[in-house]
Parts: sequence; structure tokens; C-alpha cells
Amino acid sequence: MMKRIMVSVIFGCAVIILALPLYFDPGVLSSFLFPKAILFQIFSEISVAAYLVLKLYQPAYRIQWRHPLLIVLGVFSLLLAVLSLIGIDATRSLWSTIGRMNGVIVYLHLFLWFAVLSSVMKTWVEWRRLIWVGIGICFLVIGYGFGQWLVIDWIYPGIPMSRIYGTLGNPIFLAQYIVLNLFLGLFLFIKEKSIFLRSFLLFFGLTGVAAIFLSVSRSGVFTLGISAVIFGILCLFVFVRKRRLIVYSTVIGFIFTALIGMTSTYIWFQTPEGVEWVHAHTRNPQIIYLVTKLFNDPERIGLSRIAWQGFVDRPLFGWGPYNFSYIFSEKVRPQDYGTIFMSQWYDYPHNELMNILVTTGLIGLIGYIAIWVVVFYLLVKQVGWGKKSNAYV
Repeated sequence: MMKRIMVSVIFGCAVIILALPLYFDPGVLSSFLFPKAILFQIFSEISVAAYLVLKLYQPAYRIQWRHPLLIVLGVFSLLLAVLSLIGIDATRSLWSTIGRMNGVIVYLHLFLWFAVLSSVMKTWVEWRRLIWVGIGICFLVIGYGFGQWLVIDWIYPGIPMSRIYGTLGNPIFLAQYIVLNLFLGLFLFIKEKSIFLRSFLLFFGLTGVAAIFLSVSRSGVFTLGISAVIFGILCLFVFVRKRRLIVYSTVIGFIFTALIGMTSTYIWFQTPEGVEWVHAHTRNPQIIYLVTKLFNDPERIGLSRIAWQGFVDRPLFGWGPYNFSYIFSEKVRPQDYGTIFMSQWYDYPHNELMNILVTTGLIGLIGYIAIWVVVFYLLVKQVGWGKKSNAYV
């Protein structure tokens, strides 16, 4: 009885956490991020407490601390905590700011929640339910974003928006959130047998891609393309093993051809001839910005330059997680204001690798890269999803 109650509590908390992207509170400062982060910490702590009780009654539910992914994530989380304490502002590193809410404390909550879920949810049926919940929530967020674009009064009264951000408060956050769920949906599309569910997933994918472009997020578009290539390569391994190469290679070939065409076109837009063509065919400044400044945005280049200068000063351990605002204040040149930098301050270099490098040094960068190496290793090793206990971690 106790086992069923605790498992239900953990699953219920997971559902609530997955639904948090829908919630925002206009009555508080940082209405899109602060409430989500606080509620996530609360329900992840409830999950951990329920797991500890479950462990007392059912010792078989043990966290697989020797699993490679849990090892690298645990080491990286511990590393962030240590680097926070020896950085230039431990309080900011641990708690972040109300406008970001992504301090080391939040990362530790994420790690513990992941460890609990991976030890309790061990079957495809359990993970399938959670993925469907996440996709359903994402679909509602996308719908809210379309409401902003269409200027539906009860969603977004006012003038039409040039960029949608849904219920996440930031177009970049929205795009990356959708990209994650698009590929989870694509995974479900392969696994599901129901025509109705597949039809819904196809519709979800089309609306998701449209929402990414309406967010006018360069990182979202770029991530979508790169992820599609990686997903296609992994699917190729699966289909070769399952002797379905002839049927699916045509589909994958079409996807690759389309991606190569879109990538070539996008790169051409970065050339002087491409920029001239875009200006001649549209007056929308956001579209011009999206398609012509992927690699040559002066602001992003300037932030990367400052991040590199900060790394040179403290190459081994960095300045401490989430302390980039101090680096910017020290390294920015007065003549860059109003020319390269339009804002008065920046707390993020808008390049995750440079952010990891300058705030956590070479030690942190090695740990960060190790996570992705282990992820791809496990994907290749367990392609085909053959093992019940580890395949869905």
C-alpha cells in the first residue's frame, strides 16, 4: 500500500513539474520564471522525500549511482557547487537572480529529481505517460503563442507581436522548449501504433516548427536543424538493425536532402548577396535579423570576446557559475555602448560553451563535455531500446 502511494506521489509531482511551463503570475516580479522555479523546487523536494519513504519499504528501488549518466551528472553538479564557493560571488552562483532563476541550487534539484525518476520509472509504459503529458503541455504552450501572434484579446490584447514567447516569457526559451518536445514526439511517432495518435503527433510537429519560426529564435532554428541530423543518424542505426532500411531510408534521405537545402540557403543568407536579397523581399526587421545574422551578429561576437578575455584571466576554475555580469562590467569598452551593445548590462554571453568556459573554467568545460559524450555513448550502445531498466534513462 505504501509503495503504491509513494510511487503515485512521485508520478504526480512529475506531472505537475511538466505542467509548470503553463504557469505564470503577473502579480510577481519576473512573472514567467520566478513562480516556475520556486514551484519546481518544492515539488522536486516532495519527490525526493517520497522516494526516501519508498526506499524504506521497498529497498529494491535504489538509485543506480554507478550508471555512467548519473555519475557524470553528479560529478558536474558537485563541481558547480565547489566552483560557486570559490568564485567571486558565491551567493549569486548558488541562487542566481530573480530574472534567471538558474543557480546551482536549481541544478542540484534537477539532478536529484532526475535520479529519483530514473530509479522509480523503469518501464516504457511509465515513461510513455510522462512524455505524453509533456507533449500535451507543450501543445497548449504553442497554442498560447499562436494566440499572441493572432492578438486574441484574452491572451494578448494590443498590437501584433513580432516574436512570440508563449507562457515562458522569452522567445529563445520557447523555441528550445519546443525543439525538445518535437523530438520526443518524433520518438513517440515511431513507437505508437494508433493512427489517431500518429496524426496528432504529426499536427503537433507542424505547429511546433511554425512556432519556432514565429519566435524568430536563431538558436531554435539552428538547434532544430542540427538535432534533426543527429536524430536521423541514430534512426539509421535502428532501422539497419531492424531490417527496415529500405522503407525508412527513403524518409531519412528526404529529411537530409531538405536539411541540406535549408542549411545551404541559410548560409547563403549570410553573404552580401543574400543579405541584399532579403532586404529586397521583406521589410520585417525581425525576419531580416533572423536570417542574416546567424554568424555575424556584432552583439554576440562582442559578448564572446568579453567572455574569452574573462577566461584568459581565470582559465582553470573560472569566475564562478552565473557571474558573467561582473566580467562584462570589467571588460566592456565604453565606446561599444550604443554601437555593439544596446543594453546597459549583460549577465549571459549567449553562447553556452563560452559561458561554461568563462564561469567554470577548463575544469567545468571538461565536465560539461563529458555529459554529452556519455549521452551519445549510451544512445549508440542502447540503440533499439532493448533494455528495460536503463534504456529510457
